[in-house]
Amino acid sequence: MVLYVWNQTVTPGKVPEFEALNDPGGEQEAFFRQGAGFLGIQLLRDEIGLNQLSFNSWDEKNMFEAFIENPLFEEEFKRLCYANRQVTEKSQELGWFSLPQSSWSHVIGAPENLLYSISLVHPKEGKEGELEQLVKPLGKAYQLLKSDTERFKGTTILTDGAGTYLIQQIWNHLGQNGKPTYEVPTVYQAIQHQVHILCEEDILELGTFTEVLSN
Repeated sequence: MVLYVWNQTVTPGKVPEFEALNDPGGEQEAFFRQGAGFLGIQLLRDEIGLNQLSFNSWDEKNMFEAFIENPLFEEEFKRLCYANRQVTEKSQELGWFSLPQSSWSHVIGAPENLLYSISLVHPKEGKEGELEQLVKPLGKAYQLLKSDTERFKGTTILTDGAGTYLIQQIWNHLGQNGKPTYEVPTVYQAIQHQVHILCEEDILELGTFTEVLSN
């Protein structure tokens, strides 16, 4: 499985239209369902909905490319791309990622109750192994976070195969008072400090997100 990841800034006032296009069950997913190898869409949004991440999952990258290059679907693909530009201020393609090992994802919890802290990192030369040992599921960071807070639910790591890692630390979206919160425990900052030591300076903190479910 491979995932194509977009980071999109939604135009204020256009969040409902954007999510109608991009959420699971939306227009884009219905369109891609016609393609062999398409697995689904996951859409994550920040607290106010203006910063959103979309993960389009396919069996293989070349299956996506074959689909959008098919003349039968060319016009509809262009229409959807145009419609998306009308409701966004900026779209940043983060690229293709994969889950290199099944053990690199360990998450407990229902999607509607999860909060994702996501960063894009580039480990320093020779530090890839140390980074993986730190942030992988059941690794050093996992054990520390799990022991410090009941809210911590797991980790997923994606890689583009060229030295970039997309790291998701996942929490219970509900705070101690039972109400939704976008704050993460203080211990997470300590983990991020260790990540910074092992990585190049251009770490991209994408933010904290909840999952947009199908309407």
